[in-house]
Amino acid sequence: MDNKLRNDMRKVEEALARFHRRPIDADPGDFWQARVMSLLLKEGQAASATGKKNRPPGRVAWRFAMAASLAAVLMVGYAVQTDMKAQDEVAELSITAPSALDIATAFGVLRVGEEL
Repeated sequence: MDNKLRNDMRKVEEALARFHRRPIDADPGDFWQARVMSLLLKEGQAASATGKKNRPPGRVAWRFAMAASLAAVLMVGYAVQTDMKAQDEVAELSITAPSALDIATAFGVLRVGEEL
């Protein structure tokens, strides 16, 4: 009985070693590829049928980036069209003569925190 058990164990170990050492065939075959492609096609058709509800996040991110760039260009254009010297003068006044800035705000000549 002991010899039979050893023989069985040896056979199991040899089978495991053979299975472990054999090359793995990773190709799923043509049927699997055809099935995956048909599922992707069905999913694409379903997404296009639902309209704008299922947009990929990448498309939304690019549209947001385009809108943010357009807003930045518009703000720069507005800053160029309007005279932005007032803000520069306030910055220069606060750096060169902080007491003059305090006096100007105290008498209401210059209101800090409001648009000039």
